[in-house]
Formats: sequence, C-alpha cells, structure tokens
Amino acid sequence: MPAPTRTPLAALAAGLLSSATALVLTAAPASAEQVGADRGAAGALLSAAGTAAEQQRATDHWTPERMRAAVPADVARPAVRGVRAPAGAAPSVARLAPGRRTAAVAASDELARGQRVAAPTAEPVGVRWSQGGAVATATGRIFFVRDGESYVCSGSSVASANRSTVVTAGHCLTEQRADRTPADSTEVVFVPGYADGEQPHGVWPVTVLAPAPQWRDGAQGTTEAANHDVGFAVVAPRADGKRLADVVGALPIAFDTPPGQRVAVFGYPAAPPFDGARLQHCRGMRFANTVPGSTVEGVNCFMTGGSSGGPWLSRFDGRTGTVTSVVSFSYEGADQVMYGPRFDDSVRALHASAGR
Repeated sequence: MPAPTRTPLAALAAGLLSSATALVLTAAPASAEQVGADRGAAGALLSAAGTAAEQQRATDHWTPERMRAAVPADVARPAVRGVRAPAGAAPSVARLAPGRRTAAVAASDELARGQRVAAPTAEPVGVRWSQGGAVATATGRIFFVRDGESYVCSGSSVASANRSTVVTAGHCLTEQRADRTPADSTEVVFVPGYADGEQPHGVWPVTVLAPAPQWRDGAQGTTEAANHDVGFAVVAPRADGKRLADVVGALPIAFDTPPGQRVAVFGYPAAPPFDGARLQHCRGMRFANTVPGSTVEGVNCFMTGGSSGGPWLSRFDGRTGTVTSVVSFSYEGADQVMYGPRFDDSVRALHASAGR
C-alpha cells in the first residue's frame, strides 16, 4: 500500500502552480484500523490500541529518546518552490525572519488562488507559558508513528462523558495516501503537561481515533476538508482505574460560538525557532477567512510545526478557558497567522460519539 506523499492538505493539488496558494500545516499523521459502522454525522471511530498488549506496546515505544526525536511531519517534507501567499495577506506585517517557515504544501484553485486573506496588523509570537493553571496540565503532546517514523502534534483533555477524551487536529489522526486511501496514525500516545522531556502525568495510550469524517473521507486539501480539520482521541484509563480527567482535569469545550472572540492559542511548536520542549501561547482576536467557501477562522499567532491540534481558548482567565477551535494550518508567506476550524454541530456530534 503506497505511503502518504505529502502533508494532509497537499493531497488536493497534483500540479504545483507558481501562482497557487500554499498552506503550511503544523503537523501530520499515519495508520490504524476502522472498528465501526458508527458512521453517519458523527463519523467512524477507529481503533488505535484496543487491547492491553497494544496499549503497553504503544507506551513502551515512546522512550524519552524517541519523543525528543519526533518531528512534525511537515518539517520532513521538501518545501514547494515558487508559491506565494494570497495577495494582500497580512499586508502590514513584516516577516519574523527568513527561513523560519515549515514546509509548504500546494493548494488548488479551490483554495482561491490570489484571494486576499484578512488579518489584523499585530503580530503576536508564541511565548513560553509559565503561569501554570488548568491549561498547563490538560494540554500536552501527541506522539504517533507513520511509516516507521516518529511524529508529534499537540492536544488537550476536554470535558466528555467518558472523562478520557483529547481534542486535536484531524491531520494528527489521519491523512490520505496518493490514491486517497486513508493512512491512520499508530502507536498514538498523549503526554499531558509535557515539559523539557518530563512526563509529570504519565503517558496515556490512545485506544480510539475519531477524526471528522469530512476530513478523513473528503478530498483533503480542498476548502471543505480544511473546514473540518479536527478530531478526538480517546485514551485508556490508568492501571489504577483513574481516567485522564481524574488526573489532569478537562477543559470545557463549546460549539457554535460567536465569531470574533478573543482567544488564547496554546501548543508545542517544535520547528525552529522553537524546540517543542515547552508549552507556548499567543493571544489575539479571531477573524474570518475570506477565501470563498472557507469557514475557518484566523488569529495572529506565530507558532511552527508541532503546534497542530493545540487548543484555542475563549474566555481565557489566565488559568483556564473554553476550547472553541484547534491549530490547523497557516498560509505560505503569511505564517504569522494561524487558522483553525469552527466547532459546528458536526463537531458537537463527533465529540459526543467519541466521548460517550
């Protein structure tokens, strides 16, 4: 079976046109097995490590050395040459520095070649979060394997009936191969509160993956698929029976929230100038993407590969907030702006299905 050849949103563009819009995904994934006909609006649930032996194998796989070596999959991809940002993207914002961009992926005309992407004029840069609080314990790194290589994303524990649910980006859970067959992540674990290699709350093997069906089954790289780059992962309880939320808490999650809210964005960017060792954050106002057909929202925030799946917190009070989106992608040439999917009714249904 052929392996994935590009980061998730790349599957849409067979031809790399010099005038095409490019996206920079802030991580990427690998391979699992579908377990259910639990489809419909909520989508299928996928088995990641369904047995105790599989869970132990996933946990044992992630030695400290492998965690340090894990990279955002987009960093391993060659950059697409000759592409440019949408015309007028972040017009008053200077680049932070040359060479800080993660690998680009080509986008099709559907992602509006030459369309203007609105953005505020401020340019927040991810800075280390050192204030503790619920966000620091509930947010962590997601490690997974694809084609024998080690990769990393971000995610956070969110409130759910099973008290074992993590929200992240859809492309951290699954992507499509060149022939559009799904390649789902394996050996997936969640490490909440990760800091400088320390695992203060343990390593939690993931038993179920629940990517949005519009992402997994859609034409990845199209605007419609990008609108649904979100998913949930369910982790196994500890040996003592305690569930994730019992140990690290769970951030509230909300759906169909009003646009234009101020948010705090968290994640573990691992590509330069960051190293993935510590939780980083930005703050800013959400704003609509003007690309036709897009429902994602943007925020002025510069974080690099590895931050994918990190939570966007509305009503953040300095310790906690409500998850209303996750880090998904940025545009080539305008990577000081990050975009995330709106949590609509389909995400509500997906959360309920995964978290029951």
